[in-house]
Amino acid sequence: MASKYGQIASENLIDIITRKKILEARGLSFGAATDAGLNPSVYEYRNLSVGEVEARLDFKIWNKGSALSLHFTDLRSNRTFKVGVFKNKDADIYSDRAGNIDFSAAGINGSVYKIEIVTSGASNFAIKTAKLSFSNEYLLK
Repeated sequence: MASKYGQIASENLIDIITRKKILEARGLSFGAATDAGLNPSVYEYRNLSVGEVEARLDFKIWNKGSALSLHFTDLRSNRTFKVGVFKNKDADIYSDRAGNIDFSAAGINGSVYKIEIVTSGASNFAIKTAKLSFSNEYLLK
């Protein structure tokens, strides 16, 4: 396929289209994520550090239950991790506990957030607060 920038290989075009779909997705199924070349299983979920972290939201996967699994990369350590968020019944969104960010919104993958991770139960973790640090708008153009 030719463009004003020269020849683009069909594989690269498919990669570009897939990347755009992932960035714009409200959430993916596990199968759609792996079909797109994502590897959710490499994202840590057990031994997370409690506290504030600035992280990029790589992608989101709808769990079989009522949770949305958020897959992040810590910008400081480059460590990947995942944390689930649940539906906030008061606001009808999937958010941090404070209700600051609707993580189920479409088009937010690739954005950077400052999030506070806390323990939730014996071996689970949750996002207490979240604040947008850097939007992904430049990635969607």
